[in-house]
Amino acid sequence: MSERYRVPKRKVSVRIRTSKGKEETVSLFLSECAEDHAGPEQASDFFNSPRDFLVVQLQSDAFVFVRRGSLSLVTLELDDEQLAGADPVAGDLYIEEDVEVELEDGLLLEGTTRYQRPEAQARLQDYLNGPEPFLLLYSSEQVHLVNKSCISRITVR
Repeated sequence: MSERYRVPKRKVSVRIRTSKGKEETVSLFLSECAEDHAGPEQASDFFNSPRDFLVVQLQSDAFVFVRRGSLSLVTLELDDEQLAGADPVAGDLYIEEDVEVELEDGLLLEGTTRYQRPEAQARLQDYLNGPEPFLLLYSSEQVHLVNKSCISRITVR
């Protein structure tokens, strides 16, 4: 295959947790250009895509297909996921909420969720009921992508 048809990718290491509690470190291969925004593809783009099965690389270098819905949590270093920022062109409100998230298996996570929504739909409830399957939760050094279907409760702090 010609090199001109090759799509440049960057390798990002993430920790995945299944809804059954199994955890492992895998690698994602993210595009240098995102499909629906300026800049590189983010892990949040990868996991919030409409694809049911995602290709990841295990530490053994084997490639496997992971069903997105089977994951309860994805954790990566803050440097590997750009902070969501306000898009001045869109005119949407940029919201930050400090929250505690409890998963169905009892795991508790604390952090800040950041999202951008039209003013008429800017409540946290509107964001949580949006189409994206994963909630982004920022802590001081990490970003958690939390599968909304595995959340039992969220408390605003």
